[in-house]
Amino acid sequence: DSNDLREIDVLAKYEQQSKSNILREILALGIQDKRLEIAIERFQKKEFSAWQAARFALIPLTQFLDITQERRIEFHYTAKELQEDVADLL
Repeated sequence: DSNDLREIDVLAKYEQQSKSNILREILALGIQDKRLEIAIERFQKKEFSAWQAARFALIPLTQFLDITQERRIEFHYTAKELQEDVADLL
């Protein structure tokens, strides 16, 4: 929409970059955010362990744990998940 195009123009001028570079950055950030949201959703549904969610989101486990704490997401971690995560490390 035209508001998005104006916003891209503003960002390109502010960053002194081409519109195509700005769009690539926006797309990369959007993909990264989407991966994180999917990881959190799967973690909340207990489909991912914390380690699996962090790997899916392409972030360190410590960062994922910080995000879950900031968002006040209930933390679950069973002995079975620990065993699976340790096995994945080996």
